[in-house]
Amino acid sequence: MTKPRQYRAWDTKWKRWIKPEDICVYGDGTADFVRRAENGDKIEIVELKSGEIVLEEGTGLKDKNGKAIFEGDIVRGQYSPRDGDDWAYEVSWEDEYKGYFVDTDCVIEFAKRENEIEVIGTIHTDNGDLSNDSN
Repeated sequence: MTKPRQYRAWDTKWKRWIKPEDICVYGDGTADFVRRAENGDKIEIVELKSGEIVLEEGTGLKDKNGKAIFEGDIVRGQYSPRDGDDWAYEVSWEDEYKGYFVDTDCVIEFAKRENEIEVIGTIHTDNGDLSNDSN
């Protein structure tokens, strides 16, 4: 039995997350989502169109706080507990290697440090800024 895939979606028009229960991904790769008003009322069912929604898949891993890790997340960890230097990288899918990567580490190596890494933001929000070190 295979584990069900997890998805999340960023609405580029409204600059907000779409709730997972409002996303329907079909076997052929197409998707629909429910666009809602601020009060939660359903406005319309919308076909996923390129550029309007960024669909991101879960890696199947969790960070040290138990938070699910998705592609597009910014994760932070340490190179070595002794040196104290922090790193922060985007989690991304690499087609060439058919896997998730954090910088140059594949998801298998990444998984070994699962209890040492922490999700600090996403590429869509300003709390995951890669331009400054988190020391």
